[in-house]
Amino acid sequence: MLTDSLVEPDFKMLSWYHSYKDTIDLVAYVGEFETQALLLRFIHRTPHVYYIRAPHEDQRYFRLKKTDTFTDHIEVPPVRYKLALSVIPDTIQKQLVFGTIDMMSGGYYDQRDTSRQERSVRLKFYFRSKYRSFN
Repeated sequence: MLTDSLVEPDFKMLSWYHSYKDTIDLVAYVGEFETQALLLRFIHRTPHVYYIRAPHEDQRYFRLKKTDTFTDHIEVPPVRYKLALSVIPDTIQKQLVFGTIDMMSGGYYDQRDTSRQERSVRLKFYFRSKYRSFN
């Protein structure tokens, strides 16, 4: 997936960040039929980058390794990424976070793929996230 949300105005993305205990998750969600998303998980202000896949029907389609059992979602670490953020998300000041990501995900498997080959995805886009409370 190679998309620039500023150049392609019909590109649909939702992005937010929220906190739980000492962790802040920033999500840039793309995809209408099933979840494909960038996940930035900040633990003690240090980002950990993932590509997320999850079907909307709670079906078990994905696995990281051929020997894993299929699960209803996966968080795939990247093989490389370049991330730029305007600020580290802060749940006290709750400012807007502007960012860019250019990443290549690690490999994963999709049960619906009849070739059973390892997949990977390239994400390249701009995003804008605001604080969201789930309480």
